[in-house]
Amino acid sequence: MITEHDSDDVILSLFPETRARSGPNTQLDKAKTLAREDGRLPDKKFTVHVPDDAAFDKAVANHTARKIWNWLPTNDNETHCGRSAYDALKAGGIPLQGQDKGQILPGTLEDLLYELSKKSSPKNSWEVNKIIIFVWIHSSYLFRGICEKYIILGGIGTFSTWNC
Repeated sequence: MITEHDSDDVILSLFPETRARSGPNTQLDKAKTLAREDGRLPDKKFTVHVPDDAAFDKAVANHTARKIWNWLPTNDNETHCGRSAYDALKAGGIPLQGQDKGQILPGTLEDLLYELSKKSSPKNSWEVNKIIIFVWIHSSYLFRGICEKYIILGGIGTFSTWNC
């Protein structure tokens, strides 16, 4: 899921209409995304500055208009959470490399964003920052505290954040 910085306004959160390996592509808002994830909060978040908003917006529009959500997108009419986030961020000027076609697991996108977060610099036109999420267990309860509320999730999928 990608949201506007410091906002709950969802830019990109694509799911199949019903839980399946493939189905009609559906854009969800934040509440519906969290509900689809069984109420679980993400455990990885990034803030991202894309230098080319127009190209980013064009890629988002392209993926939200695609008819089919597929766990393994193989053509220009199919997408999924990781593929759409990767393509939009790359189009917006984030220097993602190595996963330009077909499948990209959300965990791979998370790893790529994490590596870029270590290279962010004022010299770059782009910026990626990892937001630390604290998880601790007390008695039988799981508590989560989030350092920041700026949200760009490194995709949603089978990686350590969520399952699509």
